[in-house]
Amino acid sequence: MLDPNKIPLGIIGLGKMGGFHLQKAVVHPEVDVVGVYDPHVRAADLGARFPGIRLYSDVASLLLDTDAVVVASPTPTHFDLASRALRAGVDVLVEKPIAETVEQAERLRDLARSYSCLLQVGYLERYRLARLVDPTFSPTNVIAERLNANPGRESSIDVIADLMIHDLDLVLSLMQRMPVELHSWGERVKTDSTDEAEAHLLFDSGERARIRASRVSADPKRVVVLESGGTRHLLDLERNTRTVTTENGPAAEVFSAGSLDPLALQLDAFVHNVKTRTPPLVGVTAGIQTLRLVQQIQRRLMPFTDGPAGDRAIQKELQ
Repeated sequence: MLDPNKIPLGIIGLGKMGGFHLQKAVVHPEVDVVGVYDPHVRAADLGARFPGIRLYSDVASLLLDTDAVVVASPTPTHFDLASRALRAGVDVLVEKPIAETVEQAERLRDLARSYSCLLQVGYLERYRLARLVDPTFSPTNVIAERLNANPGRESSIDVIADLMIHDLDLVLSLMQRMPVELHSWGERVKTDSTDEAEAHLLFDSGERARIRASRVSADPKRVVVLESGGTRHLLDLERNTRTVTTENGPAAEVFSAGSLDPLALQLDAFVHNVKTRTPPLVGVTAGIQTLRLVQQIQRRLMPFTDGPAGDRAIQKELQ
């Protein structure tokens, strides 16, 4: 029997990210996991990994039994599954990117409004950065590198929609507006989609951002540099540290946020928003704007031979 003080939650999609979401949900003190829907999973396999969790044979039955769902299925299915949940009056946390197109994302926004549902987008890095970024610091220059070594992480989308999107979301959250100019470069290395990409953004007051992402790097790394007026904040997203240096100033100041679990923090936030009916930290507007920027970068992509010299373009500024 479900606990009336807990949120009945369903997981849609049990791939890599869906498995991670389920791991966090089954131990959350305010969540009752109703079950999972994934047409590619067998009940025996689910039972071996997560004993006692029900596997639903159709998504409609799962939605009847839940108040909220996590949509962690492949990106091409986000629109269909999230829209079905919203029409059923179910609150939704959908993995990034929110949908395949801006038009689909806007339709999801309209559905959430029509059915008075919460629609949260899974930019889990926001919860790490909220503890690392100094809220009083307004950068005029942002440099970011997100380098992974696993091209099979999300085979249905390119590295821009898969990895770079996290840092694009960060930049838009800092600048609070879209860029007025952008240039982008990329190349395929091991897959049929872009595996490495770099984007340069210019904003109307002169702020700049340079973002590089790779899913075929031999040197995994996740760093963000925020600069303004001779002050530099280096965020190491692997170690959860912020190192502050100033021109001709004292020795570097290092702040550590300690051990962080952004996925658990994101679920905490979703549960809180569902219970209190308050807007999420990363709502549908942020999801739409970041997806719009992703698609602009994809449309204007040029080969690296016509642009920055690969690693050297950003590495020089990260020294």
